[in-house]
Amino acid sequence: MSDLLRPENFDNVAKGALITASPGFDDEEDLQAPSTAIRLGYEIKQMLSAKWAEGIKSKDEAAANDSKSFLKLMKFEWSTKVTKLATVTLQVRSFNKEKSLPDPEDIIKIQEKIRYDIKTFDEKDTTPQNFRFAAEVSQARLLLYNKRRSGEIEGIRVKD
Repeated sequence: MSDLLRPENFDNVAKGALITASPGFDDEEDLQAPSTAIRLGYEIKQMLSAKWAEGIKSKDEAAANDSKSFLKLMKFEWSTKVTKLATVTLQVRSFNKEKSLPDPEDIIKIQEKIRYDIKTFDEKDTTPQNFRFAAEVSQARLLLYNKRRSGEIEGIRVKD
């Protein structure tokens, strides 16, 4: 592996990362596993750092210089050849991801269950489990009441 991590092999290593991220596909533009390509960049940098350190320890100037040059190529070209393609693929997938909405019947059933739990809640029971149950039911009720702004529940703080 150390022989492969030389500046003259950079384009082959970048192409190999793209092929690894899209096995079985002829088109490198459509990555099947874009996060794999991003992860490979980090792994290659770690291997280069190890090669560089070993070259310094063994006083092998050629290995140290090759590692340093390859790291510079990684810094300047890896982001345009591999990382950009992978991140764009991930972003497109997140934009195109379907967000399914729950059935109205399910929401009605949940509301009825929460109302029932609130009506049958024992206020005299002061155990931590009962307090937790009360907090969960209250949050669920608020969430269902205020469906459009579900993030507001995160901002509610418990005060003494």
